[in-house]
Amino acid sequence: MEKTVERYNSLALLQGLCLFLGVGAIVAFPFSLAWVGLERSVLWAEGVCCLLVMTLPTLFRREYDVFEPISFIMLSTVFGVTLRAIYMALYENATITQELLLYKHPGAMIGGGALILIALLFLTAGYMLNLPVVRVERYPLLGNRPWITWRLFLVIGFYTVVALVAMYFYFKTMGLKEFVLSTISTKHFYTISESQGYKKTVLGYYRWAASLIIPAFYLLLCWFAGTSRRWISPMGFLVVLTCMLAAVFPIMNSSRHDVVIIIVIAMVLWHYVRGEVKVRTILLTATMIILLLVVMLALRARASGWSEVAGYLTGETILDKTVGNRNYLGIDKAGQIVNAIPDKLPYEFGSTLVTWVVAPVPRTSWPDKPIILAGATIGQLVYETKDPSGSGAGVPPGFIPELYWNCGVPGTIVGVFLLGGWLKFLYRSFEPYIRTNKAALVIYVTTMTSFSFYLMGGTLSGAIIQTLTQTIPLFAAVWFIRAAPASRNQDREPVPAQG
Repeated sequence: MEKTVERYNSLALLQGLCLFLGVGAIVAFPFSLAWVGLERSVLWAEGVCCLLVMTLPTLFRREYDVFEPISFIMLSTVFGVTLRAIYMALYENATITQELLLYKHPGAMIGGGALILIALLFLTAGYMLNLPVVRVERYPLLGNRPWITWRLFLVIGFYTVVALVAMYFYFKTMGLKEFVLSTISTKHFYTISESQGYKKTVLGYYRWAASLIIPAFYLLLCWFAGTSRRWISPMGFLVVLTCMLAAVFPIMNSSRHDVVIIIVIAMVLWHYVRGEVKVRTILLTATMIILLLVVMLALRARASGWSEVAGYLTGETILDKTVGNRNYLGIDKAGQIVNAIPDKLPYEFGSTLVTWVVAPVPRTSWPDKPIILAGATIGQLVYETKDPSGSGAGVPPGFIPELYWNCGVPGTIVGVFLLGGWLKFLYRSFEPYIRTNKAALVIYVTTMTSFSFYLMGGTLSGAIIQTLTQTIPLFAAVWFIRAAPASRNQDREPVPAQG
């Protein structure tokens, strides 16, 4: 009953949002024409319509699970498209002019907004399909077997030790000898000296080993949520401690997306194991995430003390730091990339979509390895934030602009339609089992969030790498900690003795 009530509440919230956006946009647009002009009005209207498209399917639903994959695409759309479009249309400041618009007029981003709007229409259409599903429990590693507790804690301990050792060697190789506020939340690179110049690497294998604490946290949280233990207990303290350790490495590397994903996945795991998470809990958590991101940005800006960090916690600064950036699925990034093709940015014809294949080869062994994440190229050629040596910030294009960069409008439409169908297939295949099968749950959640939340604001290769680096340790752990299946002889009914 509680699950049904929460699903009805989630559905009512989205239906109300859909109604509010539609009516509000119609009423506000004529006033906006007189206030900010036609181009700025069209820009924010595109942003609102993008979110409206994402909420339209709820009008035909009887209930809605707040943690369906489409919800995470809505989240990226809210911050990167809707709020950012409104921010760019209604305000003028240095962040908008220099960071988002690159000294162009807001009207130059209208093409990017149109591309995203069309793509989200087809993504939503793909998500509304009811494709055939598979019974995931028939696969051995996803079977519903109990976990052996001592083996579980052995895996958690092993992953934690490996992660801490990897963090030590990672920061030692990077040359980071002390931890102060000026070095926390800063991008770190290792320079490879070559006769032809210098190239940088992020030491991917160290980072992967250091990230093993994250699946350890997910496993521990799933086990804890399935027990009757309270948060105020030794085990509750251990879960919180493991969560903090899991967030340390992303914070030290200014990987804000990774920190957000850890928190979001933790909430989703709790939602499916312990019980439906209430909407007000989600809103409270979203507020905490925003505050955490602002603090990380303050540290990245080299705030020298906590008093300077506190100066960032104002209403205007929070809006600027959460919306006025190049993260998420961005209407500004789409506009810049559309305008840069093909003069500054030649069509890639699918090459950036398959770079994940060569990702396992260390750059220290292959200095001329192709760029794995397309954000480096976008940062260098479009935003001019990154030089050929690897210095500077990359700008992840987002899945929709990346598809357009590779395949034009037809490829974008096909790609997002397939993504929508894939996410719906994933949800419908796993949904019957995720509340009772912890193995299926952890694999589903890590895969789903990578392809819905991370992918929309990042790149396809990045999403695939993110999925593999998380699911491979989880599959290995599940294989080790699951109990052996009952023997066939035990499952058979006894045969009556013959007289």
